[in-house]
Amino acid sequence: MMSLFTKIVLVSYIGIMGMGCTPPSIDQVLEGSKAYYDPEAKWGKETFSLHIQEPRPQTPLRYSELFLDVQSGAFKLRRDYEIGEIERIISAEGNPEILVNGLPEFTDEEAEQYRLSLESNFGYRNFYQTINGLPMSLTEDMVKSFDGIRESTFENQKVYSLVLELKEQMITRKWELIVARKDYSLVALRFQKAESDEREDEMIIFDGEYEQDGVKVPRFRHWYTAESREYLGSDVIVKYIHHD
Repeated sequence: MMSLFTKIVLVSYIGIMGMGCTPPSIDQVLEGSKAYYDPEAKWGKETFSLHIQEPRPQTPLRYSELFLDVQSGAFKLRRDYEIGEIERIISAEGNPEILVNGLPEFTDEEAEQYRLSLESNFGYRNFYQTINGLPMSLTEDMVKSFDGIRESTFENQKVYSLVLELKEQMITRKWELIVARKDYSLVALRFQKAESDEREDEMIIFDGEYEQDGVKVPRFRHWYTAESREYLGSDVIVKYIHHD
């Protein structure tokens, strides 16, 4: 029986063909990109440790350590702040915990300033798992619909642009995933804001690769405003460890 996710992809493709365009289907592009990054389909069963430099204009020395067990959902994000080391944790059983300098103790003011709510741990996990797992993380549990595919160019590179709507907002609800035509590698990701939001869209430009145990991920994620290209920061994998 055809799944809802397959039906969504098929309907989108039929709509594109009806307009006279002839790019590959959304499903073909996604499968090609998954084969490029994860040819043996290992992502969903792996456990990773990522050491990431995350410089921002106001915090150029920001650095995070990320632990992620994709299969069980276990998660840990450690980062240094003015008050010391903060760890956001979710156990394999789904229990969240926040530690400040190794202790589950912090003031209400610190909780508000640093978003120290247990519920926010799940948002952090979902974000890091999704962004690091692209395109494998674009599952039917996450994607509500695909709204089109088109051929275009991005910084003199021929690309496919896939517009999709998420079931739950992650920065924005609508994304535009930009994929190289030549090999289906990721080029950029644009977060499309609602029309009522006057702020400029933001985007990630991907660069470089780091490969571990047959799984490739973009090593550099550079954040910009989409039109004016104001630099907002970068995420750089500086250490990538696979655990059996």
